[in-house]
Amino acid sequence: AGRLGSPEPARKWGLVLRDSTGAGGEPEIPRFIGAIASLPELEAVAAGNGFLNILPDPGGIVRRAHLLLGLGDAPQPMLAAELLRVGLGASSYLVSTADGQVESLRVGPLVVPTDPEGALRLHFAGPRPERFRSVADLLDETQPLPDLGGDLILVGVTALGLAEYFPTPLGQGLSGVEIQAEAVEQMLLGTLLLRPDWADGAELLYLVL
Repeated sequence: AGRLGSPEPARKWGLVLRDSTGAGGEPEIPRFIGAIASLPELEAVAAGNGFLNILPDPGGIVRRAHLLLGLGDAPQPMLAAELLRVGLGASSYLVSTADGQVESLRVGPLVVPTDPEGALRLHFAGPRPERFRSVADLLDETQPLPDLGGDLILVGVTALGLAEYFPTPLGQGLSGVEIQAEAVEQMLLGTLLLRPDWADGAELLYLVL
């Protein structure tokens, strides 16, 4: 998302909305009035195109990854969802809604349950240094290249002062690329945190007791 009047990012994907109530209409997801697109040279050759926005919950803590954001006349997918779509060889998304609230996002054979805003509640794994590769090491011709066949790879900046870090419930800040990676992994493995409809009532009863 970005400034008003910017060219809309190129759509590399198809998206179908299916409302179980038959009411139709756009889902009630966070919306933006404009976006900053990638360079035209990159968009022309990219197999996918997704937004990078990380939206913290009230209080500034990141607990969710929004898989959909509103821009123009249709929802737009998150980069994590687009990476998954391209990796699975799918051409489109199926968004299931009910009364304007998102219930799930289907990408290829995977069905990802979401909250009503189309967000994935993240189950943070914490820092995993073994998952990182320095670009400097990859460019060092004296070092053998690692076998990355079949892996999904995200490239991002994590240096202090260059990357934007977000506070998490673990008390540790994560860069945007790490949050995108957490979302991809959890959708692939199905290790999702689900909040049932009765959770608010149960928490209120617990506080009263």
